[in-house]
Amino acid sequence: MDTIKAIKAFLLFSLVCVPLYAAEKPIALYFSEKGNWAPSREHLKFFFDHYRYSYEIITPFTILGGGLTNKYSMIVMPGGKSWEYLKELGDKGAQEIKRFTATGGRFVGICAGAFYATSHRLGGYKTGEYGIGLLNGTAFDGTQMNAKPFLKGMLNFNFTLSGFANQFNVLLLEGPSFRFSEEEEKSKFIETLATYPEINEPAVISLKYEKGRVLLIGPHPEIEESKLYKGLLYKDNDSEWEMLNYLFKTLMSEKNYK
Repeated sequence: MDTIKAIKAFLLFSLVCVPLYAAEKPIALYFSEKGNWAPSREHLKFFFDHYRYSYEIITPFTILGGGLTNKYSMIVMPGGKSWEYLKELGDKGAQEIKRFTATGGRFVGICAGAFYATSHRLGGYKTGEYGIGLLNGTAFDGTQMNAKPFLKGMLNFNFTLSGFANQFNVLLLEGPSFRFSEEEEKSKFIETLATYPEINEPAVISLKYEKGRVLLIGPHPEIEESKLYKGLLYKDNDSEWEMLNYLFKTLMSEKNYK
């Protein structure tokens, strides 16, 4: 009897005195049958599994049905075809993503996902008004504009992250650089985290969008160019995953990168 009483007392103490922490919110990984570049999506899965992030696959139907809620910590849109993202999500999907971000969610756009998030595009599929305007600037498609140093392949990007190398050799497949006004830079607290060599234009940026935060990435640091994942045309010896993990962790916190 004494043992049973002791157990009950311990359980009661635990419920009353020990704080209960909510489980980590999952990441929403956007799946688009037409829009996703499969290696980007699948390597993001590898990345999430490796660093033990909780994540769930969401589709256009999830977003259009109001399923992008605060049960998720962030939404990640992989590389692929941004114009397909725009078609399948439309105005309603754009409003749902902007509402999610504005109310405190996080948005990560990689390559096509970054084009999707930016209000204007220069070069490639279309020049002019384009994406949903988390960044009210321009995504410059330097590859399609035949501008240096844009290329399809491995490119050394200059990074400004404390504790990491100054350069990473990252896969670029028609990803953008980002152009924005000084006014937007100040009002949204834009931080340039990586630049294209020679031209010094932003390749990775973070910014605030009302109560939320946004990370836009031109190249493909999610692609692990090791022998572990086969079938890639482009390979190099350095991994960007530890750096990408830092970008994700800092984005989910309230800390600045610099």
